[in-house]
Amino acid sequence: MIGEVKFGPLGEWEKSRILYIQYQNIQGSDINQFRQPGKAVILYPPDLRSGELIYPFAKAQTH
Repeated sequence: MIGEVKFGPLGEWEKSRILYIQYQNIQGSDINQFRQPGKAVILYPPDLRSGELIYPFAKAQTH
């Protein structure tokens, strides 16, 4: 997910690599479901987006 890294004049990454994710379709308390594909949906950055935000959060648990 990192790809080619370039640095700015102050040593910072030129392009941010922060991902905003939302866990969706979580049911029960089994920790292994967090490892399943499609549970962690990338919301930001737009070029990596893999789904839509479910809001309010309670709907993400049973959606």
